[in-house]
Amino acid sequence: APPVNPNDAVNKDYVDQAVVSGSGGGSMPTQMSLPSANTMNFGDAMRYCANLTESGHSDWHLPDLREAIYVVSKGGNTVPLPSDNQDFWLGTNTLVNGYNYNYMMRMRLSDGYVYYAPTNNSYVTRCVR
Repeated sequence: APPVNPNDAVNKDYVDQAVVSGSGGGSMPTQMSLPSANTMNFGDAMRYCANLTESGHSDWHLPDLREAIYVVSKGGNTVPLPSDNQDFWLGTNTLVNGYNYNYMMRMRLSDGYVYYAPTNNSYVTRCVR
């Protein structure tokens, strides 16, 4: 149904565009890399993304939780293997029982599972750009 107030459509377009552009003046990522061939700890995951060249691009970084959810929920330009059941690192730190014991978050695409893990654990890495 068309909006009752013509300004509603204009406002909706404005809000939709702000969401797409990241609304904070920056932009949100639109691509997610393939999973790394090997598992790695958190520090190695950060270096992996900083040095990744994939699909002709070298501007990859480790996603935070907000970026990963955005790329997956919007479909992005590429979200390879959405049924992948491997946990991958997120660049979002977390508190465990109110304390930060070097825990970072991890995510799984197959079911949206998000949890925390010590930074010396090993998971695959996915990067975003």
